Amino acid sequence: METSHTYKPALIGGDTIVTLSDDGIHRQKRTDEASMGWDEIEAVRYLEGRGRYGAGMELHFRSTSGETLRLFRNDPNEADIEDSDIAFAELVLECFKWLSQKRPDLVVSLEQPKLFKWIFFLCGVLLLLVFIALTVVGILMVPDDFATGLPALFAGFAISATLMINYNPFKPPVTKSAYEMWTDLSN
Repeated sequence: METSHTYKPALIGGDTIVTLSDDGIHRQKRTDEASMGWDEIEAVRYLEGRGRYGAGMELHFRSTSGETLRLFRNDPNEADIEDSDIAFAELVLECFKWLSQKRPDLVVSLEQPKLFKWIFFLCGVLLLLVFIALTVVGILMVPDDFATGLPALFAGFAISATLMINYNPFKPPVTKSAYEMWTDLSN
């Protein structure tokens, strides 16, 4: 049975129509179209984010040939639930339902790509090295009045440690099956 969902991915721009069928996923925008068969899907990534200026949800499908089909919804005002928000949430739920039936072997990654984690981890390492260098310079230049710089030094160590712990690229990724995602999001 074929299902079709129409939603607006952002305030600016036209509607996106996504059709789910036995063959796979078909996305149609004003400017382009993309399709991917269920058997072609190699990896799935689901991301949710919230910030000061809104929220977003993304669902990425990567094929065995390296192509990516990306479904997303950005919402600058998360407090106002619009028809497009509901339509996109239903689409994501329906995608996981189809995936759990057609590709139960696939796992869904719930984290940012590895490159993203490496960038922030290395920023934490670099920040740690800068603060170690500043500590050495502070001790050598003003050995008697070093205590005044300690609060800033501890803050720098705390920030760098937070970056390195939260974006640790050596940590195994958080994953769930499509069926688990479908049941979790439908509740």
